[in-house]
Amino acid sequence: RLVVIGGSPSLGASAHEIRALHADRWIVPGAFHWCHENGIEGAVLNIDPQAFIADLVRGAKRAVLATYTHPSVFDALPDADIQVFEVVSEPAEECNHGGTAASSAMVQGIKAGYTEILFYGCESSFAEDGPTHHYEDDPNKARIWVATSSGTFCTGPMLLIQAEFMAFAFRVAAVTCGGKHNPFIDRSGGLLE
Repeated sequence: RLVVIGGSPSLGASAHEIRALHADRWIVPGAFHWCHENGIEGAVLNIDPQAFIADLVRGAKRAVLATYTHPSVFDALPDADIQVFEVVSEPAEECNHGGTAASSAMVQGIKAGYTEILFYGCESSFAEDGPTHHYEDDPNKARIWVATSSGTFCTGPMLLIQAEFMAFAFRVAAVTCGGKHNPFIDRSGGLLE
């Protein structure tokens, strides 16, 4: 069992439930310090190649990092147990990880042998006048509104792409499993739902 923890606004309401789960945890870089401060431990999951990630993950004891993670991130984790994975596979058209750490967890989690992957704080949406993330607000984020059969959601371009990829993977897994156990479980709601 694997719990993937994103940084969406729903994260705070899920903290108690996440702490109670007996499962491995992968935490997106932006949510790492908030999780640590709130008693939620786990490995940092990163696919971002930028140097600023080092400040977000400093102090982590475990990490799951893409091979192209910036060297400063590895330097910021001198004592961490680090697992490295290759995002791009050959042939290149088989690269199906999505554009965010949370979406990459779908493929990487299955490859790592997890048979159940639960997603918290990955709803890919936020309140129109609320924060963009549980632990911070970026008022400069581009905001767009997406109408679905479940309602209208405020989101940003990258989060919309994340939601589309993850929702597609949820549907493919459901069809592939033929009504049996779907390995992906959404505990985030919002636009992802």
